[in-house]
Amino acid sequence: MLSPLSEILTSLGICINFFYKKDKGIFDSIKTMVEILLRGMPFLGKFILTFLTSAVVVSGASLAWPKLTSAPMPELLEKVREFVLQTDAGKQTAETLGVTDLQGVEPVNISSVAGTVVSNVVTSASEKVQETATKEIIIQVVKKIETLDPGSQDAIKEAICK
Repeated sequence: MLSPLSEILTSLGICINFFYKKDKGIFDSIKTMVEILLRGMPFLGKFILTFLTSAVVVSGASLAWPKLTSAPMPELLEKVREFVLQTDAGKQTAETLGVTDLQGVEPVNISSVAGTVVSNVVTSASEKVQETATKEIIIQVVKKIETLDPGSQDAIKEAICK
């Protein structure tokens, strides 16, 4: 039986090994790490998972704040933002969001975005309904033509092909 410290070090060693394997994706590596932590150390694993998740959420919020609201950023969130921007991942995320420089950032109008999404969904749905209805009508017409005698079928084919 391993001591708790040995279990932690073994689990972390296995997790680090998974992170450096080239044939596995990052999500597989994270999933494996979480499974190992939760299997071997339920309480400690959950604590670490909660801590990492919270860190990701707070880091993301510190970067996305200027895009979400025009309210001043809380002081602690500013400190987190400064720390996050010192990392490569933080710099890349800030560039992707367009918030590397806070001077020219305007918040996104959430209601406008939601309205656009709803409009696009409605348009897409109505186009799909029209397409489905057209296909169904064509199928019904073809079935009706197939029930006609061969002479009538030839007359219809001739009329369509003109």
